[in-house]
Amino acid sequence: MVEMLDPQEDERVLDPACGTGGFLRETLKHLLERWKQEEGTAGDPDLTEDLLSHQERLARFAHDNLFGADFDPFLVRASSMNLLMVANTTGNVFHMDSLAFPHGYLPGEETARKKIPLRSIDVLMTNPPFGSDIPITDPQLLDAYRDGVARSWRRKEDGAWIAGEGRVNTVAPEILFIQRAVEWLREGGRMGIVLPDGILGNPGDEPIRRWILEHCWVLASVDLPVETFIVEANVNILTSLLFLKKKTREERIAGVLPTSPRESRFSIAYSHP
Repeated sequence: MVEMLDPQEDERVLDPACGTGGFLRETLKHLLERWKQEEGTAGDPDLTEDLLSHQERLARFAHDNLFGADFDPFLVRASSMNLLMVANTTGNVFHMDSLAFPHGYLPGEETARKKIPLRSIDVLMTNPPFGSDIPITDPQLLDAYRDGVARSWRRKEDGAWIAGEGRVNTVAPEILFIQRAVEWLREGGRMGIVLPDGILGNPGDEPIRRWILEHCWVLASVDLPVETFIVEANVNILTSLLFLKKKTREERIAGVLPTSPRESRFSIAYSHP
């Protein structure tokens, strides 16, 4: 995912469900490898002068542009220590509930509101918690998503989906994470997210896919083998990596009001680079 999104040194990178910081560490390693390729020293051990220079650049990037968050304080601590091992700094890893942001109550929330406000991130990568066994039922939290993915939907006789009148009382966390991740991106920002395949293929999840297409261009969808998460997470379901690019306001308007029916079909059926 890091290789495909290719974060740059001047871009702000966030993982809002960072766990032990895997995506954050790989971003630092990705930058270091690019610098060494540019210098013609790829595969060679750093000389002392190069090592100090690279460590300084990594620390500066981690301090200024690399951010993580997690609900579990132990994982926040583990992620910070892993960054320290790579970049000689604990970076910016916040103890907070990303789904409740920016109105949460955990101790990292206040600092996060200042450093990573919504619509400020260039590259977002995450593997959020997902599954029907950990539903989000807090009505106050769901209220923040009722104009987006946390709606009730009904299907008309012609097959079209329209918003229903009832209120949704439970939503899988990964669905909310899709909206929150998109909200965190600036216009033109790009993201990668691990999702269960059902969201991408189940007929009942079509409204979620339409919300995604309304707000983003689909860059790629990569199927993962079922064994990917069996050993470490004991998750035995099919998953995919979904890569998105956030549309600008003008692009969203053009998608809602196409100049021709053909353009409307194209925007739903195909992705845009």
